[in-house]
Amino acid sequence: MRIPVVVLSAILVSAAAPLFSGGTGDESLGSEELPVKWGFVPPHNDPDFEASMEEYLVPFSLEAGLFIEAELFDSFSALVDALSSSSVHVALLPALTYLVPFQRGVVQPGLVATQDRVASTDLIIRDDLDLFGDSLPPMRIARFGDLDPSGWLLPRIILARYGISDGTFEIFETESHEATISALAEGDADVGAVPSRLSEVPLELPAGVSVLAVVEGVGGDGIHFLSTMDHAVAAKITESIMARSDSQRLGYLGEILGWQALEIVNDDVFDQYRLILRSVGLDAENLP
Repeated sequence: MRIPVVVLSAILVSAAAPLFSGGTGDESLGSEELPVKWGFVPPHNDPDFEASMEEYLVPFSLEAGLFIEAELFDSFSALVDALSSSSVHVALLPALTYLVPFQRGVVQPGLVATQDRVASTDLIIRDDLDLFGDSLPPMRIARFGDLDPSGWLLPRIILARYGISDGTFEIFETESHEATISALAEGDADVGAVPSRLSEVPLELPAGVSVLAVVEGVGGDGIHFLSTMDHAVAAKITESIMARSDSQRLGYLGEILGWQALEIVNDDVFDQYRLILRSVGLDAENLP
């Protein structure tokens, strides 16, 4: 039995910190000897993201009066690990991903984007798996990145709404969204999730694999700071970003991510996302 594709558009219903340590002890964060590391997970729609971000950061660094370098990661799990080890100072994080390092005291909230588009996720399934029979069959879920919204967090919320929760499935770890599709096609997993577009063309699935549901993204992408980061440095970056936002000069970063503007926020902005988790019996403390 197959249910129709459903777009879940209603899913959205620190004391003074020490200076970041490193180098010989004489450098300050943002100097040439100790540049600010800004962590990104490249979006799926730009294979040239690394070169584009390096080019973007040259004038931005001049405006902020800081040396800033882009650090790219294969997954949000790896990016959060880098934050946890204090090897990255600033990070671009989706809302659901942000909840985890904040809960652990690793990041402080910074800015959140107003977006003109939010990527959707396809929950995909092997055609020979019947989720709607008299009993739930043994299930293997392909997971790419335990803190990736498309690869795990969003599908976990949707599966929980179907009554599929911890203890009712096994995890099959994959190394990319493409590998998730292959895992289903080859019979290594039964269910998985991938962005609805992995490139400029719509997603194409192999025979025997189809879309169970389309999950609308929740938005809330933002730029957040290491909790132990020098406040003065974070303030310089924030001021420069907001100057660009206010003058509609977000440029490449806005174009590739669909950002219209940025707003300085407190953590309570993210309570709506915590409510989404709690509505299906999940909590940031027990993610992923």
